[in-house]
Amino acid sequence: MDIQKLKGLAHLARIEISDSELVKTGQEMQSILNWVEQLKELDTSNVEPLLSTAQHNLPRREDIVKTHGQRQAVLDNAPDTDSEEHFFAVPKVVE
Repeated sequence: MDIQKLKGLAHLARIEISDSELVKTGQEMQSILNWVEQLKELDTSNVEPLLSTAQHNLPRREDIVKTHGQRQAVLDNAPDTDSEEHFFAVPKVVE
C-alpha cells in the first residue's frame, strides 16, 4: 500500500505512526486488501441475505452457574481492595 495513502489514513484516524511502522503497516494493510479481493470471488448468488439473527433459531447452551473459587486471585489483581469484606475498592465519583 502507498505510504502517502497510509499517512493520510493515519491523519484521518488521528493515529500517530512513525515512518518505520508505516512500511510494516502497509504490508499488513495490503494483505488485508488481498484477502477482501479473494472474498469477492465467492459465488453468493444462492445465498439469501441475512437481515437479522432474530428470525433464526440459534444454538443455545445450557445456563449453568459455576463457581471457580478464584475470588482471591481476582482480588489480588485489583489496585485496591477491602481485605476484610473481599470487595473491590473504587474511588468515590458522586458526592
